[in-house]
Amino acid sequence: MEKEIDYSKYFLRVQESYKCALGKYLSEIEFDFILKHIKSIGRVDIKILDVGGGDGRHAFELVKLGYQVDILEFDDPPINALKEKRYPFKIVKGDGNKLDQYFKNDEYDVVLAIQLEACTDKRHFISFSSVVKAILKKNGLFIFTGTNSFSIFGLLRILSPRSRYPMQFYKVYDRTFFYILKETKKKFQVVDIKGYRYAPVKRFSNNKSIISFFSFLERVLFLNKLPLIAPWILFSVRK
Repeated sequence: MEKEIDYSKYFLRVQESYKCALGKYLSEIEFDFILKHIKSIGRVDIKILDVGGGDGRHAFELVKLGYQVDILEFDDPPINALKEKRYPFKIVKGDGNKLDQYFKNDEYDVVLAIQLEACTDKRHFISFSSVVKAILKKNGLFIFTGTNSFSIFGLLRILSPRSRYPMQFYKVYDRTFFYILKETKKKFQVVDIKGYRYAPVKRFSNNKSIISFFSFLERVLFLNKLPLIAPWILFSVRK
């Protein structure tokens, strides 16, 4: 029998993870990338949808800049948090793979999917990217993150005899930069790609020295331009 997840506790852990040093680094990298591409549209009067937006980690910052950002969330705890904070725009409870049931075709200028499970494997990504395309306007942007099992650290984990998560090759491939890029190009035009999250630390790490050091390496060695080996990848693609 599968262990039932306590989403209230899980949500609190997610919130805490973004307050630690690694979480702050991830949020900064992601938001800079998001804002860069949203600004490229050239106007503020656009509609943005943040799928799996949680408690508005990125959405609130965009709202402060004058953007309209609707949020779709599946779980009650982040939705309740948004309501408690009096989030000013639409909050929809629903499944990201059923976007076309909640929103009209060609409704949004930008769709965000940051650290969303639907973008991390074949089964989810094919269906999810299709419904994203449906609700995006012509020339709309889809900005999302993918994980890369063939990254430097991913390969070390896979090849390690002590790995807790041994995978067959075809399952590993479903989570690689190659696979995500191939599937993305079937539906969208690639605008920009950025690799990140090289620091070999756990999610709740507060080791500022290691995180700062690897952040420095990403800049000076242009590791953000090498998504092939990056653990996580940011994509900006156009319909």
